[in-house]
Formats: sequence, structure tokens, C-alpha cells
Amino acid sequence: DDASFNFTIDVRYDRFVNAYMHVVSLLSLLIACLTFYLIYYKTNRNSQRYRILLINLVIWTTIMDVHLGVLFIPLPLFPLIGGYCTEKRSA
Repeated sequence: DDASFNFTIDVRYDRFVNAYMHVVSLLSLLIACLTFYLIYYKTNRNSQRYRILLINLVIWTTIMDVHLGVLFIPLPLFPLIGGYCTEKRSA
């Protein structure tokens, strides 16, 4: 007897994860834009090097966030197949 496993993900869960990741990405993008504005316009002119470093950090973090949250949405798969025991066999 081969037990067949069905590891398909519920459509509602898949849609929820997609919507959740898009909402989180949108909020993160808004916060990143606000951060960029504050760094660029409100930072003291004497700390130009530090401002450039922070702008660089914000830009690359935002690009990575858009990539992971919008373009490539990782889908957690749990429970994994290793956690299942379906049949008790006696010797």
C-alpha cells in the first residue's frame, strides 16, 4: 500500500499570502520614501558622506524589498513531508 500525499496549498491561503506580501511591500515602500525624503532634505549639510551612505542603504534595501515582496513572493511550505507518519507496521 503506497500512501499518496497531497501537499497542494489551499487557494485561500495562497491568495492571503500574496495579498499580505503586497500590503507589507507597499507599507515598506512608503516608509522607505519617507526615510529617503528625511535623509535627503533634513540631514545636516555637514554630514554629506554619511548622508550618501544612508541614501545608498535605503535605495538598496528598497530594491531588495520590492524584489522579495512583489516580484518574488516566497511561499512557506509547512508542514513538511518529513513530519508525517501514516502507517504503523508491525514486524
